[in-house]
Amino acid sequence: MQRLFLSLFLLGLASSCKHLGEDSSEKMVKGQKVDPEDPIAAHTVSIMDPDPEIGQYCSAVLLARDVLLTAAHCFNDKSRRAYAFFGTAYNPKLSMKQQPLIKVRRIAVHTQYSQEKGDNYDSKIADAARPEDLVSPGRPLYDIALAYLDERIPDTYQPTPLAGGAVDLINGEITTAGFGCTTTICRGKTNILRKVSMRYVKTFPEASMVALTSGQRSGSCSGDSGGPDFIDEGGILRVFALVSTGPDACEAGLSVDTLIEPYKGWIDQAISAVRSGRRGASYTLTEF
Repeated sequence: MQRLFLSLFLLGLASSCKHLGEDSSEKMVKGQKVDPEDPIAAHTVSIMDPDPEIGQYCSAVLLARDVLLTAAHCFNDKSRRAYAFFGTAYNPKLSMKQQPLIKVRRIAVHTQYSQEKGDNYDSKIADAARPEDLVSPGRPLYDIALAYLDERIPDTYQPTPLAGGAVDLINGEITTAGFGCTTTICRGKTNILRKVSMRYVKTFPEASMVALTSGQRSGSCSGDSGGPDFIDEGGILRVFALVSTGPDACEAGLSVDTLIEPYKGWIDQAISAVRSGRRGASYTLTEF
């Protein structure tokens, strides 16, 4: 989603760091690198175009062994190709055949998703610097999508369990993961999976979204969109939300994310459709 800046100079430098623009998504500012043995690594992937001029532009979580759950705004730019990278560090110097890249064959986007509505909400929270500055979108943004893969994924990856509606976000341990930028002024892609600890701020039930904060100069940024918000429930990582948007400054450590629980019915319908290519009223299918 679009990040606005206080000067034309900064705007020029940061034009590649947007949530809903040409280079959509959110990255991990000052996040900790995820070890390949970390359970988070077994659930989180990057969405990218192998063209070095484009590269990584979103993150996603493995919903099933052939389906990814991610943000709808990741697919605003129809000219970009979509591949899923299965690893913790992508090397642009290696060929596609030398790395675990799997082509996305089909996507299902919620039919009520609107880039215009997302942009309008972005403008409302653009200058937010504190948790209390975050306002509700007022209604759902429907920023959710599924991506279908028809090739075998690495055996080390496993589908992520989804959290239930009674999840304790106030007292629970929350971790956000993604492959995004490490500063607001994004001078290039790091292509590295990172994670950062977050805290619950408030829920916007009328919009099916949740506000999170790191409480410090760290958090999600451009390239992390669609990445998972995990909560630890008795040693089991469960996904309860997806990175969606936030203020212009990634260093504000604030994020407004899409809750998954309200969309479970939609997911059940769309997961069958994205596999079969069957059309429906609640989702829009696109072939790659």
